[in-house]
Amino acid sequence: MQAELRAHARSIRRAVEELDPWMEALCADTCPDCRDPCCTAGGIFYNLADMLYLLALEQAPPPGQTRTRTGEPCRYLGPGGCALARIQRPYVCVWFLCEPQAQRLSEEPGRVQRRVVELYLRIRRHRLALLEAVGPYRPILEDL
Repeated sequence: MQAELRAHARSIRRAVEELDPWMEALCADTCPDCRDPCCTAGGIFYNLADMLYLLALEQAPPPGQTRTRTGEPCRYLGPGGCALARIQRPYVCVWFLCEPQAQRLSEEPGRVQRRVVELYLRIRRHRLALLEAVGPYRPILEDL
């Protein structure tokens, strides 16, 4: 099971790393002027698949959940954006595109749009496979 988890985690990491330069440029262009940053949204948190991914990569888990209390901004939000490398962020922080970002993606050449969608789908497929790999242990892990 460990080898399977590691293989899926490595596939996720490669896809996230390929998305990273594009997303960093997009965020640098859109986030500084944002009046409603996604980092202040309350529904962003690490879930079981995020933790399985980090552990399978032998990455240290985050020191805590994204918030200590409901209504607070993400604890990893710093003056220059997220303090975490994209490979360490919750999944929602990897795939989420706000309206201005989605608009920018729609203006990219078709090959770029297709590649971004392919990478998102690969990440999602391997995240689901991580959960399937833990099979009967999933209910126990979700209760932790």
